[in-house]
Amino acid sequence: MKVTEFWLGKEAVNDDNSRDIAGNVLKLLLHVVGLNTASIVYKPHSVSLPEISGSPTEKAILSWAVFNLGMDIDEVKHNHETTHVEVFNSEKKRSGVLVKRNRDKYMDTHWKGAAEMILARCSTYYDRAGMLKAMDEGEKL
Repeated sequence: MKVTEFWLGKEAVNDDNSRDIAGNVLKLLLHVVGLNTASIVYKPHSVSLPEISGSPTEKAILSWAVFNLGMDIDEVKHNHETTHVEVFNSEKKRSGVLVKRNRDKYMDTHWKGAAEMILARCSTYYDRAGMLKAMDEGEKL
């Protein structure tokens, strides 16, 4: 399984155009992927490629973040403390984490799950340029 594209705001993004994502959005995306997962990224030696284990879907997403977007999982985890985990619930169709950013003591919640469940909770989104945009009910469909 392999990630071939993802949606950022209203745009489909793939390997060809992922390089022009605003830095603040890319950083947030890497935090979401790195912190809200049950999979493991293991790097046996400093010169070897990371090994990723987990479910096929999570392994594909983590591999994409590490190899295509340059995520350093050790840095992401070092800069955050997970304070609460909500495991996947088939009724709610989502799972999530509450994390504290170590450098500034802010808390972030990262959800993943069925698109209709996640979008129903959203009021804003980031576009590729890093601008926060309002989301109306029609855009959630």
